[in-house]
Amino acid sequence: MPKKGTKEWFDFRSTQLANVEPVLREVETGGEKDPDNAIGDGGKAVGRYQIHEVAVEEANRLAARETRRLGVPLQVFTPDDRRDPEKARRMLDITMRFHFDRGRTNLVDLAGRWHDPYSATDPEYKEKVIKAIQKLGIKP
Repeated sequence: MPKKGTKEWFDFRSTQLANVEPVLREVETGGEKDPDNAIGDGGKAVGRYQIHEVAVEEANRLAARETRRLGVPLQVFTPDDRRDPEKARRMLDITMRFHFDRGRTNLVDLAGRWHDPYSATDPEYKEKVIKAIQKLGIKP
């Protein structure tokens, strides 16, 4: 693991964040004909990343935090944005950056934060992530 703040660290971070997106898309809606309209968890999870409303709230909280810290324009998401591929991707990116910057740098652990943001990743979900990484030919 490169030293935080170095060019190598930012390159590693960029690679891991780019790799986590296809892995999560595969785990959450792999094989769906219309992933942006996929519904799971009894109607609670929506879209290509199976986003719950609480995850929309979390993305808004983290987006506001980035606005305060970095001065970037504030982005506010709604539950309907879970079906929009670009907005859903931005919610994913914001959330994954937060967890990467807090030490979840391993691809399997990082992807696990999507399913269990603040607790240990369920072993069954972890196995799905490992299989998706292998299927996609991504180096973890």
